[in-house]
Amino acid sequence: MDLTFETIDKENSQVLLKIKVNKNEIKKEYDALVKDIQKKAEVKGFRKGMVPVSVLETKYKEGFLAETANKIIDNALSEVLEKTEKKPIAYSIPKLENFNLPELNKDYSFEITYDVFPTYTIANYKTIETDKDEVKISDNDIEQELDRLTKEFTTIEPKDGKIEGTDIVIIDYSVFENEKEVEKKENQYIYMDKDIDIYKLSQDIIGMKKGEEKEFEKSFSEKDSENLAGKKFNFKLKIKEIKQEVKPKLTDDLAKQINENCKTVKELREEIKNNLIKFAEDTLKQKTINKILEKLADSFKGNIPESMINQQQEIFYKDFVNRIGGDEKKAEKLLKMDNLTKESYKEKLKEDSLKEIKIGLVIQQISKDAETTVTDEDITKFVEPIAKQYKIPTEEFINTYKKSQKLDIIKNQIESKKVLDFLYENVKIKKGKKITFKDLFNK
Repeated sequence: MDLTFETIDKENSQVLLKIKVNKNEIKKEYDALVKDIQKKAEVKGFRKGMVPVSVLETKYKEGFLAETANKIIDNALSEVLEKTEKKPIAYSIPKLENFNLPELNKDYSFEITYDVFPTYTIANYKTIETDKDEVKISDNDIEQELDRLTKEFTTIEPKDGKIEGTDIVIIDYSVFENEKEVEKKENQYIYMDKDIDIYKLSQDIIGMKKGEEKEFEKSFSEKDSENLAGKKFNFKLKIKEIKQEVKPKLTDDLAKQINENCKTVKELREEIKNNLIKFAEDTLKQKTINKILEKLADSFKGNIPESMINQQQEIFYKDFVNRIGGDEKKAEKLLKMDNLTKESYKEKLKEDSLKEIKIGLVIQQISKDAETTVTDEDITKFVEPIAKQYKIPTEEFINTYKKSQKLDIIKNQIESKKVLDFLYENVKIKKGKKITFKDLFNK
C-alpha cells in the first residue's frame, strides 16, 4: 500500500500514530467496492447488476466512503504495525481519533492512539543493600513439630469417668420454652474445648458421667448468642457416650509411619531439624528477595500505561472471585457489604496493581542481565520431586505437559527462580536480627 506514517510519543507510554494513504489507493478501494455492490444491486427500473454507478452514488455514496475508510484504515494499520518498532501492547486496543470520511481526489490522513510497552529505568541492583535475619532452630522447636506430627496419629476412643474439658460427648436433649417443646436432638456431638453448639451446653455437662440425665433452666444474653439474647429455656439431656483423644506414644514404629525414610525416633528428630532449617532458610531468603524487589520497584522511573494497570486490576479482581469459588454474584454481594462495587474495589487496588507491575518489570530487566536459559536438565530436576509425589515417572510427567502444551508454565517458573537467585546472589546482604523460629512462623 502506498502510504507514509510517523509516530509521536505522548504521556503515560502512549503513542500517536499518523498515517497518510495515497489518493490512488482510496480511489482503487472505492471503485472495487462500488463495482462489487453494482453486481448485486437491485433498484426499481433497472435490471439486477445494471444499475448505473451514478444512481448508486446518489443514494449511497456516504456509505461507500465509510466502508472504504474502514478497509483502508484496517489494511493500513496492519501494514504499519508490521513496520513500526512502537507496537501496541497486547491488551491495548488502538483508538481511532477524529474519524473523517475520505475524499476521492485527496490523500487520506487519519490518526490512531495506543499504549506501548513502557520505557523505564531502575537502580543498579548491584548498589542495593538489605539485611537478612537469622533463625536458630531450638530443641523446643523440634519437639513442637514432633508433637504436631504425632498428634496426626491421635485416635478417638471411649472414656470412662467424668466429662472433662477436652472430651467429645454424645448427648440427646430436648428444649422447652414456656413448657412447650421447641426442639429435640439425638446423638449430638459436643466438643468440650470448642464450645460451638448454639446452646453452649458444654458449660452445663462438665463433670457428668455416661448414662446420667439432667434437667435445668438457662437464660441467654447477647454475650452467649445474638439470636437467643433475652430468652429463657428449660433443658432435658442425657449423656449417651464420652470419648477422648488418645495421643500415641512416640516409638520407632510410629516414627516410620510419620516418615518412611526414618527408622528410629532419633532419625526422625534429625529429619525434622533439617526440614525446619531448610524451611527457615527458604523463608528468610524469600523475605530478603521481596525486600530487594521492593527497593528496586521504589527506584522505578517511567510511566505505566493505563491499559497495563487495568489489566492487573482485573487479574486481582478475578483472584478475589476465584478465592470464593468463582461465583461473581457472591463476590458482588460481599463487596456490597463493604459499600464497594466491582469498579470501586478495582480502583482500591490501583496502588497494589502499580507495585505488582513495577516488580514484574524489574524482574524482566534483571532477566536480561542474568541471561537465564532453561535446559532439559533444569526441567527434569524441577519436575522430579513433583512426579515422585504423584508416583508418576518423571519422563511421563514431562511428556504430559508437552502434549497439553503447558511445558512453558514449568519453564517460566524455572526461569523466574533463576532470575531471583541471580538477584539474591548479586546484592549486598547484611546480617539482620536474630529471631526465633516462632517469630518467623508468626510473621
